[in-house]
Amino acid sequence: MLSVSYLRVQPGFWTDPKAKAFMGDLQKTAPDIQATGPKLVLEELENLMASEAWSILFIGLAGVFVLIYLGFRSWQYTLISLLPVIMASVWTLGFMGFLGMDLNFMNVVVFTMVLGVGVDYGVHILFRGMEGGREGLETGLTEVGKGVVLAALTTLVGFGSLVFSGYPGLRSMGAVALMGIGFSALISLTLLPVLMQRLLPKKSVKIPPPPLSKGGKGEW
Repeated sequence: MLSVSYLRVQPGFWTDPKAKAFMGDLQKTAPDIQATGPKLVLEELENLMASEAWSILFIGLAGVFVLIYLGFRSWQYTLISLLPVIMASVWTLGFMGFLGMDLNFMNVVVFTMVLGVGVDYGVHILFRGMEGGREGLETGLTEVGKGVVLAALTTLVGFGSLVFSGYPGLRSMGAVALMGIGFSALISLTLLPVLMQRLLPKKSVKIPPPPLSKGGKGEW
């Protein structure tokens, strides 16, 4: 026989630290009882999304790493191109802690988005620097930098508009996107040129043809 009971709790019950203790005592006293409700379902969803999002993030990072390596054919250049987005993610987590922002099942997904969008800035700058070498680095960065800045600003405006949402989850997504993408662009435009000045050869670097080419002759 199935018996269902409805328990009405006082406002603010689930924010009380004693709520978890109550649920734990309930499960110990009657293991066969299954408690449910909007708050419990939301908490279970948050835990599931948080664990799955980090797994997806690492899978995405591995996939991006392979694709960039196929383009550069160099472990060194691949790691350099990924450096801005990795540092941006660390900085974003640090600022979230400083501002008292918690990770939730909505804003944790933004890190995967930052990986896909922010990595482009470093790739564009590094490819342009390789084409001209250290001798043409200043001119090349001036040309590509304008495009990177414009792309970053349009992305920041688009995703940053979420901070004006009335829903807290969307506001947190907008704030994390602003920090993640903004830091990625900033690091790509400042740190990468310094590293390229030290690591790139004086003359241009011949970029290998893509692995998928017509007739195996490096032609599209």
